[in-house]
Amino acid sequence: MALVTCPDCGKEISDQAPACPNCGRPAAARPAVTVPPPATKAKKKTGCLIRSILGLIGLCVLLVIVGVIGRVVDLRQEERSQLATPTPDPRQDAAWLKTPGGKLYSKMHVLYPTWEREFWDTVADHKVHIGMTAEQCELSWGKPDNVNRTTTAAGSHEQWCYGESCSSALYFDGGVLTAIQD
Repeated sequence: MALVTCPDCGKEISDQAPACPNCGRPAAARPAVTVPPPATKAKKKTGCLIRSILGLIGLCVLLVIVGVIGRVVDLRQEERSQLATPTPDPRQDAAWLKTPGGKLYSKMHVLYPTWEREFWDTVADHKVHIGMTAEQCELSWGKPDNVNRTTTAAGSHEQWCYGESCSSALYFDGGVLTAIQD
């Protein structure tokens, strides 16, 4: 037995009733309108909710797996690049240690063990280039006469001024040299 709505009075009545018990409208003149039981609607909503939650959990697990795999690949590539670095020739090391960059390295390599030869040579020549750190630039050009700092949501920016009215300047973003005004 299903419930239908009477079009005249709007009350729910049995589809087996010959007439509406409220208003008396005959069943033959009444179009059949069925109302699904409330329990069926709740089951459908619950099923959709469970499927949605399971889908989101599955997506999160997939993203974690992709992230872990990506990180492992990055680490392996980094290891390979470190292994591919050729071993320097000891005779070249001895000759380089006699250069201004090599002499500076001999004095200060304990403080900066990860700096490569090119940085020591650049610092010894009192030059700077894009990508150098603030420490490397300070060793090369000395302490600036004036420092202008700007801090924004994007990070920290600095302008190091050298000479009268900032005739030469170095510009840093996050401690790395990004522009040179000379």
